Amino acid sequence: MTAEPDTTINVNSQDLQALGNAGINKADIEQMLHALATDLRSGNEAAVHDQANGLTAAEIEILREGGAYGLDDTSPGALARSRRLAVMRLQLEFRQLQRDSLYASAVAELLGISAARVRQLTNPGNPGLYSFKGARSKAWFPRWQFVESSVIPNLRLVLQTLSPQAHPVTVQQFMTQVNNDLWSSELEENLSPRDWLIAGYPAEPVLSLIRDI
Repeated sequence: MTAEPDTTINVNSQDLQALGNAGINKADIEQMLHALATDLRSGNEAAVHDQANGLTAAEIEILREGGAYGLDDTSPGALARSRRLAVMRLQLEFRQLQRDSLYASAVAELLGISAARVRQLTNPGNPGLYSFKGARSKAWFPRWQFVESSVIPNLRLVLQTLSPQAHPVTVQQFMTQVNNDLWSSELEENLSPRDWLIAGYPAEPVLSLIRDI
């Protein structure tokens, strides 16, 4: 008699706590595993590759610096699978970003302005706030652009330079990850673009970097 396959997935309490802290719940994990299994069953590597092609080389590099792995194997099968994993990671991080972001009403309260003014500041022609569309096309505002009860210095210049096609997760990671090109001689350490701007340094180095994503 053929033994039944073991369908139990062991996850310890520390792992569950870490996932929970990152905003990843049981439904997210099940969805990710189902999507991966579906791709493996179908062997549809072309579709996987097409989905991953939405990421630019700069975005993939930022994801790699943020912990994504398997992106350097260039064999056709491995490349398709690793990019699919990268896309799934992106999807999970997008969910987390959405959970951590603010509603327009919360932004209005934080900045002491009206909800109508918040909407005006998201005008694509001259944006003063960064937002992205989440579930039901609702606008979400990531926290990286705020400091205390204001926006970070030179945010408008950053948004004018940023490509509208840049993925929100890529933007989040770019703005919050330490960048080796942003060295503070006063602090004697590298800073993230966000911290660089908050510290009062010129915007141009950040603008130069953000043009590449």
